[in-house]
Amino acid sequence: MHWRPVLRHDLTIVARDRIANVLPDLTSFDSRLDPSAQCHRALVCAYADVYEASCARSTTIVDCLNAAAEHVTDELPSGMSDGLSGIGWTFEHLRRLSGDSDADDDPLEDLEDLLLQRLGCAEWMAKYDLISGLVGIGAFFLERFPRRGASDALRLIVEHLERLAENTPSGTTWKTPARVLPDHQQQESPTGHYDLGVAHGVPGVIALLAECVAAGVQADTATRLLDGSVRWLIAQQESSPGLSYGYWIAPEVRARARRIGWCYGDLGIAAVLHHVGTRLDRPELVAFARSLVDRCLAEPADCREPGLCHGAAGIAHILSRIAQTDPDPRYRQAANRYYERALVLLDEGQSEVGMTPSFLDGSIGIVLALISAVAPIEPQWDRRLLLSGRSQ
Repeated sequence: MHWRPVLRHDLTIVARDRIANVLPDLTSFDSRLDPSAQCHRALVCAYADVYEASCARSTTIVDCLNAAAEHVTDELPSGMSDGLSGIGWTFEHLRRLSGDSDADDDPLEDLEDLLLQRLGCAEWMAKYDLISGLVGIGAFFLERFPRRGASDALRLIVEHLERLAENTPSGTTWKTPARVLPDHQQQESPTGHYDLGVAHGVPGVIALLAECVAAGVQADTATRLLDGSVRWLIAQQESSPGLSYGYWIAPEVRARARRIGWCYGDLGIAAVLHHVGTRLDRPELVAFARSLVDRCLAEPADCREPGLCHGAAGIAHILSRIAQTDPDPRYRQAANRYYERALVLLDEGQSEVGMTPSFLDGSIGIVLALISAVAPIEPQWDRRLLLSGRSQ
């Protein structure tokens, strides 16, 4: 797609200055970093080179990826956040970004085989979510598709999701069992809960299923699960004024506090449904997503952090992504307000988290978002957040 930067001129000047100030610290090789951090650094190096139309950081990218590869063992978890899927996704994404995806050599064969072996179990007992579970593994194989093994892996993932699904009067959903919850959530949800966030819950499944439908992988099953889960998620909307969605639903507690962000809340759900509706030509989903965005615009977030996960840059990026296909000028205007807030937080140094060189919560994600705000460079990296899909 043709990407249109949303940032107004005065903020563009400020954002370009901040990018220039931060990049040197983010694009140098550090052998002490763990494999996931090495991948995050390689990712921002690659987009920085596209942004500056240079290959100045190619050596750093190779060094970071080699350092990550050295630590790939069968002891690593499978997930996207800190496991094999996240490492593999970065390798594959950067191969495609550089135009080398059709090369005969494939450095990911062993990693892919290991994940396929794990997916071959009769019953999936681990998490199903994007951050640590099935959806995250699926995001990696979507990035691989149609390369070796991707179709088989996605088929296995859809089959696992079908077995794990609960069919209720309001639609299809997936329960997060108490055994995989952190201690504080087990105390609140001793029998488990139904997660409403993109990062850990049902919206992430919806995004993955939509991409499987678009790719023609297990299309009939994926379509049925997608239709049922969309119906379930819409049914969970609260009719009271204000924001519609909380964190989760359990017999012991209703949803918890509400927020605006990518990981949880109305805006992350809106981003997924807007993409799914656009991707699969379902205007009713786009309309519902717009109604959620309208609620978010009516109740601006009190952002205390600048990062992607639940901070100002993430909110701004979602609004910018939606504004690419939606002509409503309010989305572009709101994106500018949140980008400005992210820049202010960085300038004031109010958030130590925001200055951490990480993808979801720190400066790497912020710089990636700022690059897409000031330059006509499509942020294909946000496929990792299920905010877009790859052309098949």
